[in-house]
This record gives sequence, structure tokens and C-alpha cells, in this order.
Amino acid sequence: MNPISQVTKETVSVAANVTREGETTIVEVADTMTKEQALETQSFIAQTLLATEGWSILEQLALVNAEAMQTTQLFVLPVIAEEELIRTTLGDTYEEFKQGFDALREDLATMADVLVSLAKRHAGKEGSVEPEEQALVAELAMGYSKIQTQMETQVGPELMKQMSILEAGGVSADRLYQTFVASQVTSE
Repeated sequence: MNPISQVTKETVSVAANVTREGETTIVEVADTMTKEQALETQSFIAQTLLATEGWSILEQLALVNAEAMQTTQLFVLPVIAEEELIRTTLGDTYEEFKQGFDALREDLATMADVLVSLAKRHAGKEGSVEPEEQALVAELAMGYSKIQTQMETQVGPELMKQMSILEAGGVSADRLYQTFVASQVTSE
């Protein structure tokens, strides 16, 4: 359950249960509270979850970020495969497209390196997080959060911009993808 269930201008109603293998830490607040109190409660819940389920949470964060990055390849790989067609079709706008596309690829490569580096730091870890490991778990969770934020605020919008440039120039991103998939099937 999302710990914040109702937000008004000045108050927040909160109700949450945090469960760990048969044990339940209940943090329920039936009355309204200030947003500051709600943030403190939410922070407490997050810290409790990270302390008890941190390794599992980190594994899920790694998978979610890897999947998000993998999804970008549905655009990137077809563009690489059809670069000559894109160059010819876009004409004068190709350089603008190419510059943005290359920057996007560099960002994705850097993010992939960071993702792998983060994942290696908790590979094989399971169970409860020991007190001396809590700072590491928090650091890694923050690293995954930064990747997710970058995907949402930079990569996603840049992908949309690149698709718009293609579409405006007469190149269908969907058609590029279909052609790419067909070429992969016939080359096997």
C-alpha cells in the first residue's frame, strides 16, 4: 500500500503496513497530519523497508532500470541499422538528428556502466541488511533512483524529440522498427 493515501493542501492522511516474513511493523495513522509529518512517516517506512528487505529492493531496482534501458533499444537499434536511409531521407535535418542521437547513445552507455557497477556491489546478497550495510544499501538505492530520474527527465524526452525529428522528416520510427525486426528474423 502506498503510505500516502490522501493529500490536501495542508494535510495528508497516511495508512501503511510494513510486513516482513511473518512479522508486521505497523505504522498506521488514521488521523490527518501535516505534510512534514507525512514525509517523516514515509521516510521511516522507507528506512524500515530498506533495513529489512534492502537486498531484494535493490535487486528489483536494478531489474526495473535495466528493463527501462533495454526498452530504449527498440528505437536505438533500428536507427543504427537504417542510418543511411535516415541520412538520405532527412537531408538537411540529419545533422541535428545525428547530434542528438549520438548524445543519447552516450548517455545510455554511461548509464549502463553505472547500472552494472551498482548491481555488482550487491550481487548475491540476500536476507536482512546488517546495520553496517545500511549506508551501502541507501547509497545504492540512491544510485538507482538517479538512473530512473535520468531516464524519466532526460532520456525519455530526448527519445521523443528524436522520434519527432524522424517523423517530421518523413521517417516513421514504427516502420524502422518493423524493418529492423524483419531483417533480424530473415538473418537467423
